[in-house]
Amino acid sequence: MTETASTPPAPPAGIMSAASSAPAKTTAANATKSAAPPRPPMAKLPQAGMAVVKAVLSGDTVVLANTTPNPNGSTPEAIFTLSSLNAPRLGVPRAGTVDEPHAWDARMWLATELVGKTIKFECHRSAENRYYGILYKQPPQGQDKPININLQCVALGHASVKSQKQPSANEEEFLTELEAAQTSAKASMLGVHSGAGVVRQQKQAGESFNVDELVSWAGGRQVSVFIEHNFDGTRYRCSILEEGDFKFASFTLQLAGVQSPRLDADFGSHAKQFVDLRLLNRTLKVTFVGSLTSASAPPAVCVVHHPRGNIGVELLKTGFAMVSERTARMLGPVDVVAYRQAEGLAKTARAGVWQTYQKPTISGIAEATGTILEVVTGDTLIILPAGVNYDDETKLLKISLASIRSPRLGGGRKPDEPYAYECKDRLRQLCVGKQCKVTVDYEREIPMGPAGPDGTQKKEKRKMATVSVGKRACIGETLVSEGLAGVQRHRDGEERSSNYDTLCSVETAARTAKKNMHSPADPPMRKVNDLSDPKKAKAYAGFLQRSGVLKASVEYIFAGTRYKLWIPAENCTIMFALSECRSPQPSPNNPNGKPGEPFGDAARRFAKMHIGQRNVEVIAEGLTNGGVVTGRMFVGGAKKENFAANLLSEGLGSIDWRDVESTNADLVANMEAAKAAKKNLWSKEDAAEKATAPVKKEGGQPEEVKTVKISEIRNGNKFYFHEVGSPDVAKIEASMKLFKEQNGVSPGPVAFKKNKVLAALFDDGSSVDWYRAKILESSGDSYKVLYIDHGNIGKVTAQQCRNLDNGLEFTPPAARECELALVKARALNFDEGVDAARLLSSLAWGKELTARIHCSEEGRLLVTLYDPVNPVSLNSELVKAGLARVISDREAMFLGRNSQPEAVKELFEKLKEVQEGARKSRLGIWVYGDVGEDDDERARY
Repeated sequence: MTETASTPPAPPAGIMSAASSAPAKTTAANATKSAAPPRPPMAKLPQAGMAVVKAVLSGDTVVLANTTPNPNGSTPEAIFTLSSLNAPRLGVPRAGTVDEPHAWDARMWLATELVGKTIKFECHRSAENRYYGILYKQPPQGQDKPININLQCVALGHASVKSQKQPSANEEEFLTELEAAQTSAKASMLGVHSGAGVVRQQKQAGESFNVDELVSWAGGRQVSVFIEHNFDGTRYRCSILEEGDFKFASFTLQLAGVQSPRLDADFGSHAKQFVDLRLLNRTLKVTFVGSLTSASAPPAVCVVHHPRGNIGVELLKTGFAMVSERTARMLGPVDVVAYRQAEGLAKTARAGVWQTYQKPTISGIAEATGTILEVVTGDTLIILPAGVNYDDETKLLKISLASIRSPRLGGGRKPDEPYAYECKDRLRQLCVGKQCKVTVDYEREIPMGPAGPDGTQKKEKRKMATVSVGKRACIGETLVSEGLAGVQRHRDGEERSSNYDTLCSVETAARTAKKNMHSPADPPMRKVNDLSDPKKAKAYAGFLQRSGVLKASVEYIFAGTRYKLWIPAENCTIMFALSECRSPQPSPNNPNGKPGEPFGDAARRFAKMHIGQRNVEVIAEGLTNGGVVTGRMFVGGAKKENFAANLLSEGLGSIDWRDVESTNADLVANMEAAKAAKKNLWSKEDAAEKATAPVKKEGGQPEEVKTVKISEIRNGNKFYFHEVGSPDVAKIEASMKLFKEQNGVSPGPVAFKKNKVLAALFDDGSSVDWYRAKILESSGDSYKVLYIDHGNIGKVTAQQCRNLDNGLEFTPPAARECELALVKARALNFDEGVDAARLLSSLAWGKELTARIHCSEEGRLLVTLYDPVNPVSLNSELVKAGLARVISDREAMFLGRNSQPEAVKELFEKLKEVQEGARKSRLGIWVYGDVGEDDDERARY
């Protein structure tokens, strides 16, 4: 029994006063002993006065307190023993003593008669902080004479008379009355004179029984208990009064749904005083709702039913306690409502522990309606507010579901947590593209990325909200009820979802039903076949084209006409581009990258609004050299719409003028209508003139002719070159030489991730130097890298790498990746592929060549190479030797669209004539006759 105060306040005015109000002087020596707060100050009683009975210690001893509680939380008290009486003694189990007969009955009678009531006292004497005298109880209505408790106690046989050696005249007269009452009680064989009486067989929780057994025995019914002692405002020691195996069992009770401050904290003593005056030494009904099994001495969690209401709710109203999330989850959501409301009232009034409470301020809007455009994770959404023009990414709201914790998606080497994908996909199905209402409950600082060298970490202020979609008042509740997400465990007093208690309830139901993440079964393993790799894409392209209409969902949008799709039926992801129209290139994610084309960002935003993360249908028609599947896409409900038509109607796409005659007339009409309305692309005269230029023999990307020198040969038709005379190579070599002088060859700390450009060591046989390298993949402790200024590939470890500086990471590569135009050579795992690479090396290595650059496709240059001393191209030499074959007519048509069609057509026809000669001569790949166009043959290239 303690109080808090570094400087105790003066005791309130009244009959009882504190024996000493001088505060103890705090020094360094005694500061460490303050873990156990002092007892309430002992009161100095006058000869007579009024007081309230706070507690009953035994059948003849009580604790008196001032009639007016101390507003500062610690009311003076005094121990008062009924003089001239001797009641049976209660046993102390830890001391090895047992009750004397009738001791419990005597105490219970005195507690029932006096606890919580105002009485009159007369002090006869005092000794060792204890007072002796007579107590008088207010008489029943209609009577004037107060009831003498001492006399009544003896008359009912709850105590015997204790003789006095030298009583005074007044005491002698009073003793005569007591002895007469005792004689009558003996004659009637009452109480201690009956020869019988209750002797408790006390049991201690944790020693004689387990608390969980007690909770199970109670079975949710109301059980009578006696409140023996209050540790603080919400923890009490109780004894069971019900008949049965647990009668007189002693246990610690934790008040359900509520937690008061510790006694040495602010308002801790206020909370204890509050419950002392209302619960201590009373017989009450409690309902067991669970136990705190993680505690060292686990208490039983109960609801205490006071005749005048719920004591937990009353504590919350006064601000002497806060809602405890740990035990509130054991209550039903309907029951917790009263607790939340009571705590809300205390916060509003800034009462008790909430005296410094500040209502959280929400930056920006607190409520909004809008359209959900994207699901980032299983609990985070991107929303376009209603009435906002989506002309910039900053107009979007990033919202996380309040009090929801979804499984985390992985990244890099880190795998997804179980059910992370299922949770995100379910949220996508529930809300993407639909109207929603957002109610912001609170905000949080969310760490973004790893901490910097100085230990600081970038943070994002995120709105946590309850989001309703259609008839679903809280989509987070749906995820939790299906076992796909959990409920965030908040600290006591922390802001949370306005729907928090319902979320906890449905989570309990999902856990009981063992749904999804709560199931003991192994979680599903999601292994998706990623066809973004050109080799894999080419292997599957024929199958996808033969499959007809494919159902897919759009996972990511790169540009208005280029996307990443997931095809559930085939369990694969593909890169997909519309074949019927083109859109401008958007701005790159890298701020140092090349600026986007006009209206490229607008086209991407349009696609994001209408097909982002939606279910679509696609028809695969072709495949680019970079592994991008081309085809048509259809969106909408029962009546599907060609998405290319939507882009063209908005003026965010165009049809290549060379395909106008072969393109669907409706698409042409859509583009012409957008032109007439001067929408977006067509609002600029130069863009309109360029797109509507008349058909001419030469078009597409203009050809370039450069003198080059090959730096790396990958196979028979893929290689890297340096442009002769370009200062880029010399500049980069000088920069890397300086880099070596500054850093030596010692490694440095590097955050390894795919496509990161760093410095990697390479030994060319003469020295070990630093070269710029891009990480392609990782395997254990080694990393596969591409040396971007030369084109060769190698493997390095972390001890051979360090970060680049001075902007070298973003300087364009000195070596350009190339491919011989219009021809294909087999891969190096075939004999003909090795022979093709050797022939190309013998024709080109170490020589200055003339490169006729037709166009760029997927970052590679498509070229025709010439040795200045030989008018026949290297492309033709490989075909002539039977070590390369000419591409198909369809592939040549696509190349012609991107370059000069007439020039490409002329080269294509010449190569076909050369190929026919090699085929007839049975050279190279033609040794066994014609080469087909089946999937097995495609896999060779």
